Amino acid sequence: PPPLPPPPWLPPPVAAGPNAPGALYSWTIQDDSQPHGGREYPDLHLALTHLHRLLEEHAPLDGILGVGQGAGLAQVLSAQACHAVATGDPHSPARQLQFAILFAGARPGYQHQRRDLFAQQLPMPTFIGAGVCSPSGSSGGPMVDHGVGMASLVHMRVCNVFTHDSVHSRPFPEGRAQADEEAESIIGFIIRAISEQFPK
Repeated sequence: PPPLPPPPWLPPPVAAGPNAPGALYSWTIQDDSQPHGGREYPDLHLALTHLHRLLEEHAPLDGILGVGQGAGLAQVLSAQACHAVATGDPHSPARQLQFAILFAGARPGYQHQRRDLFAQQLPMPTFIGAGVCSPSGSSGGPMVDHGVGMASLVHMRVCNVFTHDSVHSRPFPEGRAQADEEAESIIGFIIRAISEQFPK
């Protein structure tokens, strides 16, 4: 079937770099004028409005999973869930979420766009999967921090970080043994999250 058109709220993509292949695009921006140097989302409120509609349409949901640029948005949604619980907001579509799984995310800057949601470390159980290599075998540059930035936004008692030996853009490692280990870690994490085994 032909590909679906992009949703109307999505801004036009920009090339991820001067030497990037034509199919490699980014919907996030890196603001080098800011000390954090992390990724931010233009029109973040529009993206969240669209995601809220999806959360309502597919409710009930136990958790959320995001990959790459989607990992950042998933973390913002998990922050909204924590905020809704803390403030007693029964109307937030994100309130239903009990855990987040974040794969291959870049260094975050969105916490500075929504300081109201990230005033404290998140108590949301969060699993972060990150590769430690770039395609060239280097560390991947300043935007690839192997999940450290995302993990810093979550309270350590509820945060699981799994790093693997493949490129940072891969959710799972190439080697079967390490991929199985990560998969088992994720299953155990989800069971703990939905059965409320994480410390409060």
